Amino acid sequence: MNTRRRLALVIVALPLAFYGYACSSSDDATDNPAGEDGGNETGTKPGNDSSTEKDTSTTVPDSSIKPDAADASDGAVAPTCIGNPLTADGGNLDGGVTLDGAVTNQIVTVFNGDFLDGPQWFDADGGFLVYSEYNTATPQLLRVAPDGGNNVTFRASGFSTANGPLGNAVRNGVLVTAVDGQNATGKPQFFLSASDGGDAGAIALGDAGATSPNDLVVGPANNLYFTDGQYQNTGNVGVAGLYRIAGDGGVFAVQQNFGRANGIAITADLSTLYVGVGPQNGDPDPKAVLQYPVSATGVVGAATSFLTALDLVDVPDGMAVDVGGNLWVAEAATSNGASGRVEVFSAAKKKLGTIPFATQRPTGVAFGGADNKTLFITTETGVFTYVSRCAGVR
Repeated sequence: MNTRRRLALVIVALPLAFYGYACSSSDDATDNPAGEDGGNETGTKPGNDSSTEKDTSTTVPDSSIKPDAADASDGAVAPTCIGNPLTADGGNLDGGVTLDGAVTNQIVTVFNGDFLDGPQWFDADGGFLVYSEYNTATPQLLRVAPDGGNNVTFRASGFSTANGPLGNAVRNGVLVTAVDGQNATGKPQFFLSASDGGDAGAIALGDAGATSPNDLVVGPANNLYFTDGQYQNTGNVGVAGLYRIAGDGGVFAVQQNFGRANGIAITADLSTLYVGVGPQNGDPDPKAVLQYPVSATGVVGAATSFLTALDLVDVPDGMAVDVGGNLWVAEAATSNGASGRVEVFSAAKKKLGTIPFATQRPTGVAFGGADNKTLFITTETGVFTYVSRCAGVR
């Protein structure tokens, strides 16, 4: 999320009644708290994804991506890293671990303006991190080595003052980038990039209601899941929420109008989605992280509460999961200056600890590196690394 988005956010800590709004019935006809499997709508509206029909009007050919990139049919993945990932021996599970800010290493300091987001590890060419530089002057994707070396442009083609890159994910060796058409002058979609940064096509958003894609993750059966917080595209307003792009390119609304959907992550067994939520347009919706069950075919079930406003210090943005089942959440302050933190929670919702950022606001987190234990953290103006005891999921 960028500075313009953050200024629009107003954090109001309301009671847990929000979750009745986000995860149960609502008076708003556009809401779908039940998720894809539980509603009664048809077409691209939520609630019809469990039927045998396909909405061909929202199907977008995507010949560069093959099916069956991921399959959750083998059952749950047992945690392979037990204990607190922030401590050397895995001890201290009482949530009292607050690390010194010096545990992180800033590897990117050169920056052109606005903000950075969308960290994503790419295995090609020996491995490197891709991240987005979203601004009105030089929007582009950059790549950098884990030690900060070779920080160069990965892709600039297709981006402009009207089309800025945000979240990134890798599917079948192809980088998928959420492109936000700023203020309706651009064309919101997803760009596909080869391992050398070359143009590999695009995916349109269809007519399910999304117009401002933000963050995304790959799930079972080659499905893509993305959030739309309606942060930038003010001139062509759509519907904020969680959306799914099926392996054949069809776009479906999973849940809409429950605040500003932002960060997203998926568990190692591809069975649970986490979605971070912040207040929308000053509405009194508290910050939260919701969780959704996902079937082996990619269909998403009803949302339930994972973290409430009482669990989170700041507004959740990008997220990542490690092999121990722990959720890493980038959080940014909206009222206490340019500060933030990365908080870590166990699968049982226990806060395990915090990595503070006194002068930076984190926007995204992603695991990578040779052993997949390096956590890459983008802030509005830099890229940092932290070495975790547990390897990450990607």
